[in-house]
Amino acid sequence: MAKSLSFTEAVDRVQEWRRRWGRQEQLEEHDGIDEDK
Repeated sequence: MAKSLSFTEAVDRVQEWRRRWGRQEQLEEHDGIDEDK
C-alpha cells in the first residue's frame, strides 16, 4: 500500500461497500434469521 488509510477512512470505505451490497446481504441473512427463529 503506497498510502496508509486512517481507521476512519477505512471504515468509511467499508460503509460504502456495505450500502452497495446491503440489499443482497440482507436478503441472504433474512432467510437464515427466519430459519433460526
